[in-house]
Amino acid sequence: MPQDNKADNKDDCNSSEHGKHHDRHHDRHHDRHHGKHDRHHDRHHDKHDRHHNKHHNDSDSDSITMYTNNKYFIEGSSEIQEKISNVKPFNISVLKGDKGEQGPRGKMGLMGPRGKRGHTGNTGPPGPPGLSGPEGPQGPQGPQGLPGSAVEKGDKGDQGEQGPQGIQGLQGLKGDQGPQGIQGVKGNTGGLLDYAYFYNTEQLTLSPNSSILFSNPLKSTTGIQYSNGNITLVNKGVYKITYFTAPLTPGQFALVLNNNILPETVYNTNCGQTIITTPDDGMILNLNNTTNDQITIPVYNTNQLAINASIIIERFE
Repeated sequence: MPQDNKADNKDDCNSSEHGKHHDRHHDRHHDRHHGKHDRHHDRHHDKHDRHHNKHHNDSDSDSITMYTNNKYFIEGSSEIQEKISNVKPFNISVLKGDKGEQGPRGKMGLMGPRGKRGHTGNTGPPGPPGLSGPEGPQGPQGPQGLPGSAVEKGDKGDQGEQGPQGIQGLQGLKGDQGPQGIQGVKGNTGGLLDYAYFYNTEQLTLSPNSSILFSNPLKSTTGIQYSNGNITLVNKGVYKITYFTAPLTPGQFALVLNNNILPETVYNTNCGQTIITTPDDGMILNLNNTTNDQITIPVYNTNQLAINASIIIERFE
């Protein structure tokens, strides 16, 4: 009876051999501390069974061990086996004892073989697109494509805007000398082209912006003419002009060309000089009093006639 309970306990331990790691550790601890006690108990229990069987069997230390379901085994001498060979089978009712306490957990078995690989799962949904990578290097130039088919020539487009002027090219080689040209018109002689000298010996009273009158146009060419204070410059060109006055009180004088005061000729003294360029032929020149007061240019009683105003005009080109 105790042997049957022990077999049942072993089956229970085998059913739990895949328990958690915590249980295995606990069981190994239990086995180490209680193993000796269990082995001692088993040896004592087996010794008690052998003594009990020997006490109830026949002589010569022969014994019969019977099991349920009308099955039995005979142990002993051949004589005893022959005597009971003709015995008819009979049933022996054996009461089953109480289930014993669960024995200690057995040791963990070896790891089983690796299972077969499972089926491939379904493809998951596509993930979000990744960040764009850096631009790769430029690839090699591909082969030239086949020529396209010819098409009709379109209408001529409008002329585009003129492009910017290009860079000046290199100077070309010197060409052959050309034929001699026709002789030109004779030019003016170098030096003075026209000149004039006008002066005054009479007393003058000049109101503001009035012109000086010259009583003696002594010398002049046909290109410079005088009349009643107006000097006509017949030809356009470059003129050098110098003037002189002797007023009774300090004054201011300036040259006026076609009724326009020339700023570069205004002097706060009684004399001045300048160089002007006339853009047109026949322009009128005057020497004017540019103060806001009346000015008198006197004549002094002397043995000689004195000049109290004069002007020199020269044209160079």
